[in-house]
Amino acid sequence: MKKKGKWLLFAFTAACCAVFAGYLAVSRHMGDHAAPVISFPEGELTVSVGAGEEELLAGVTATDGHDGDVTAGVVLEGVTGLSGDRKATAIYAAFDQAGNVARVRRTVVYPDYHSPVFTLSGPLVYTSGRGVDVFARIRATDVIDGDLTGQVKATLVDKEGAITEAGMHAVEFRVTNSMGDTARLTLPVEVCEPGKYNAEALLSEYLVYVKQGAAFESWPYLRALKSGQGEMSLADGAWEGADIEITSDVDTAVPGVYSVGYTVTRGAATGHTRLIVVVGQ
Repeated sequence: MKKKGKWLLFAFTAACCAVFAGYLAVSRHMGDHAAPVISFPEGELTVSVGAGEEELLAGVTATDGHDGDVTAGVVLEGVTGLSGDRKATAIYAAFDQAGNVARVRRTVVYPDYHSPVFTLSGPLVYTSGRGVDVFARIRATDVIDGDLTGQVKATLVDKEGAITEAGMHAVEFRVTNSMGDTARLTLPVEVCEPGKYNAEALLSEYLVYVKQGAAFESWPYLRALKSGQGEMSLADGAWEGADIEITSDVDTAVPGVYSVGYTVTRGAATGHTRLIVVVGQ
């Protein structure tokens, strides 16, 4: 009985010590209301758009008055606000054992970033009465998210009349990537009268980007005339005897959206198409 009593006394004492130690720990943290301090090198952080979390956390440390070094617990909550100026904001957070949290923001520069870019797989030229599906030919790509074509939205700018009516129409295309950067581009859409053209004039590209002040020639983009007799290529020398009319309002001295119209006639075949030229700074 004496041995049993001593064992019970020892167990009781150990339990009391454990409870007391726990009480001290809880009391210690109950009085801890100071959040950790997050530090990182001065200046902006420059990384590639392909940088992962490890690169974005490089050099970031955190210390706490009670817990000491808590760098291992620093997390990257997100990167927001990236736009055409190639700068974004990284948000870091650190926690201590008492549940206090610290958050800081840091400017991140992505030198290789640019806003989503639109391209065309075909001309924005349609025939009245056959339907006008502008989404079928517009494409959008992004250096971060890749293909954004499925997220492109469009708005008819000129509200007078329907886009199916013959004439020129202005349509604004827009798309937003996962960083919240929205690209907008207003393009001309041409709807032709039925029966006006019985062939297709083909181009090598239908939407091109040109720097302000750069030289521009419309002729090199004309590739072929496609009709019931087949495709007559410029490379094959089949343009002899063809009547080619090119109209252009492109002025590379002034940023903006311009278009070049091509009408090609050879024998009984006449085709028409349009190249859109975006002049940027």
